[in-house]
Amino acid sequence: MPNMQQLDVNGLLINYIGLGDFLKNKEASGRIQDIADIQEIKKDIDSQQKEKENKTRANYPLKHSLSTITLHLI
Repeated sequence: MPNMQQLDVNGLLINYIGLGDFLKNKEASGRIQDIADIQEIKKDIDSQQKEKENKTRANYPLKHSLSTITLHLI
């Protein structure tokens, strides 16, 4: 299986398909519930990415204070 992923849990090898293949399989089924699952999974992924971006921005130090930036503009 070319797109198989494998996880080792205390010596027990667990085979599974990756997220991309999982979503393709759900889409190919055409079932209403699978289509709803895809939408929900994509919302979760978007939410996680936004959360990660917000954490990155919050940890990014400002190089200049607002007053320094204002002085440069005047």
